[in-house]
Amino acid sequence: MQHETFTPQANEIPNTAASWLPGDDYYVNFHEGDPFIKVDEGYARLPGAGYEALHPELKDVSPEDYPDIHRLAILADVAPYSREYNTYRQKIGHQAQGNTELEIEYEKILSRVKKTRESVIRMTRSLRSAGHKTPRAPRPKAATPA
Repeated sequence: MQHETFTPQANEIPNTAASWLPGDDYYVNFHEGDPFIKVDEGYARLPGAGYEALHPELKDVSPEDYPDIHRLAILADVAPYSREYNTYRQKIGHQAQGNTELEIEYEKILSRVKKTRESVIRMTRSLRSAGHKTPRAPRPKAATPA
């Protein structure tokens, strides 16, 4: 009689996250499991009651109906390397032309993303200069003569 070993799996149950959040083609799949535990302080950074408490203008607005600028702000915060972020960045960039208020908000968001990316690059470089190496697969062992 064989015994099966239990291997815990990630919670891959589909959820009701906003359709405009990244899915399985991004580092974090916001459409499976509990998206709020996938990022620090997710309750306040992802669409829903916590985000709406910080942005009262969204009270009683479904995340599917959030204005594009809020979608961009959320994506810039939790998924700045995603296809969805780039889509909304381009969309808002076009909408902001001739709209000073929107343009100011758009530039603030882009500035935050730029600072985040630069800090990640600086941190990576400082780790390397301190002698930390990027993990690599082990080298194949040389064939031993028979």
